[in-house]
Amino acid sequence: MKVKRTARVSGGSEPRRTSRNSTPRPAEVPPRRRKPTPPPNLTPYYDDEISQAVMPPLTAAGAHLYGRRSYELFRGVFTGPAAPPHAQLMTSMPKLVVSTTLDCPDWGPTTVIRGDVTAALARLKEQPGGDIIVGASGTLVRFLLHEGLLDELRLLVHPVIVGPGRRLFEGDDQNMPLILTQAQAHRNGVVALRYTLGHGTVAPTLSEVSQCAT
Repeated sequence: MKVKRTARVSGGSEPRRTSRNSTPRPAEVPPRRRKPTPPPNLTPYYDDEISQAVMPPLTAAGAHLYGRRSYELFRGVFTGPAAPPHAQLMTSMPKLVVSTTLDCPDWGPTTVIRGDVTAALARLKEQPGGDIIVGASGTLVRFLLHEGLLDELRLLVHPVIVGPGRRLFEGDDQNMPLILTQAQAHRNGVVALRYTLGHGTVAPTLSEVSQCAT
């Protein structure tokens, strides 16, 4: 005796006929696509306490260093209708932009660095003046680390677990020892960490790290 079994087949194919003595092949189920996870909203963490922690380095800097995308992002924020109170400071600050595609460097005093970026930044570091601050651009930070041009690394660790997304330190097998010089826990759960690059140095002991955090 033969029976008819209907299998769900994509593409509108006709139902298959199978005999009792044959084993029907299971229908293929397409893999489920995971919806991309939006980046976390960190705006609520930027309260007055965090602002007081991040503003002094920005105001005391001699110049701010950007990549093209971070430059255009910051320009839109600090020249838009909802610009924050320190917009004038950010606009008047001398800016350096590493880019070969920036068409309109029209946000205050801006110098575009093209060509040999490593040599250009090395020359700038030898000149007198305040610190050169990178406020954004993970790609630029990784480049500066790889080229040995970064002297200090400041991180704000937010109390949020993020699974997908880009990482600050990726795509490089180079070991870079860091020396913790300051650690500050804020009331909203954000931890501010300050490191210097420890080229050829010995990592601090646990007790030394604990002293930095007090």
